[in-house]
Amino acid sequence: MPVQTRLSISLINTKTKGIPTAVFRRADGREFLLHSRFDPVEEARFLVKDVPCRERTMYLVLGFGLGYHIQELLQRTPRSSHLIVMEPESACLSRGLLENADNRTRAWLHNSRLNFLTLHDPKVAPVYLADRQVRLRLLSLEMVVHIPSTLTAESFYRALRTEIPQTFPTSFQSHLSSIDQMLENDLRNFWANLPHSWNAAPIKSLLGRWSGRPLIIASPGPSL
Repeated sequence: MPVQTRLSISLINTKTKGIPTAVFRRADGREFLLHSRFDPVEEARFLVKDVPCRERTMYLVLGFGLGYHIQELLQRTPRSSHLIVMEPESACLSRGLLENADNRTRAWLHNSRLNFLTLHDPKVAPVYLADRQVRLRLLSLEMVVHIPSTLTAESFYRALRTEIPQTFPTSFQSHLSSIDQMLENDLRNFWANLPHSWNAAPIKSLLGRWSGRPLIIASPGPSL
């Protein structure tokens, strides 16, 4: 089964377990494995065994490979936490697995706690992560790096490992401030309109009032 990606990657069966592993071929002809040649599942358990298990945490995974470490993290981490797999558009390995997945694989790939984020520019990553953390109501971030997968796009992943620790806290605080401002504006509008809306006719009174006649509704904000 070929992996649909711009990279030169081949799938082979492991020598002892008979399950797939992947060989990545560099432009200079050198090759390396994305997972163990013998037991990728056991290797994945070893790779994530020291990752802290915390409630309401965003586990940011850099590099997908064939997903063995992702499956293990989904099993080990609390249900209140989420996994965000981040990949470059030019080396998105998860896309090939998503397109060719069988029913068993498709089940865990569509786990509600698993999210994918594919980017062109690593500098915008902190902004996207801040948005995800707020929307998912998570309290902390834990970065997990799958080193073999990061070798498929070294400059991209290197930039992520630098950019996220440096700018994520600022992006997160900025995002929270924006939400606070929106809530403040909504509350201000609510109280300003309350004297008028309190005694306004209920919406049901409009039902059928202008049946068969054209109606134009104008709204200055998201209330429409």
